Amino acid sequence: MTIHLMARQKLDELLSQTNHSLTLDDIPLVLKLNEAALKVVDPYDDEGLQLQTLPVKVGQYLLARPHISKERWYNHVIEEWDNPPDLLLPFILWTEVTGEYLWSTPDRKDVERRIRKFGNGLHTTRTELEGALKHLLPQLSDVPESASGEGYGPLISTLIREYGQTAEYWLNEAHPDLISMLITEHSRNIDQLNEEHAKAMRGSGKAVRPPRTPKSDALEAFRNISNEIIASWQ
Repeated sequence: MTIHLMARQKLDELLSQTNHSLTLDDIPLVLKLNEAALKVVDPYDDEGLQLQTLPVKVGQYLLARPHISKERWYNHVIEEWDNPPDLLLPFILWTEVTGEYLWSTPDRKDVERRIRKFGNGLHTTRTELEGALKHLLPQLSDVPESASGEGYGPLISTLIREYGQTAEYWLNEAHPDLISMLITEHSRNIDQLNEEHAKAMRGSGKAVRPPRTPKSDALEAFRNISNEIIASWQ
């Protein structure tokens, strides 16, 4: 059985947090976490679906959809740099490149040196590379954040307020598909709340919060299982 990317990411976080070493006794909890992750991705599918944007191997490199901090850096340098390198975009998708490295390296020459080395080892066709980019980035999200990386803006603030965790987690660790799903779900809940409020204003009833959804239930179940694992490992 393949452990889902979201479950693996959470397991790594929990192992680091608790300094626990996995044993055979942990298998039942790991399987529960994996099942919960599948339900978060698609709560309407009892079979469980994999994320559509799993990492893709191109040549010898593994490319993945970028975290928010990498997108912000890319959008920033595209505006600031004259004649950016052709391989700039696939370079930031390389899983070995982190948002921390990009934001902490002001020297363009250093980045371009790494891009040249990356390109020398790519060993792929343009068609294959373009296909990978199309798969990973149907479109780069328009993230309303300050390009400097100072202050987190409304998107990160909303994620922290509604779903907990830290800014560092949402910027550099959370899977982009998860963020997209959460923001979509949050926007839908706001629309429902506004609609209920408008109905209440027209009638004599009081506005009520939007009903629970399969996605919100799946997220709560995932959080509960994560907390159960932490409790058993401490």
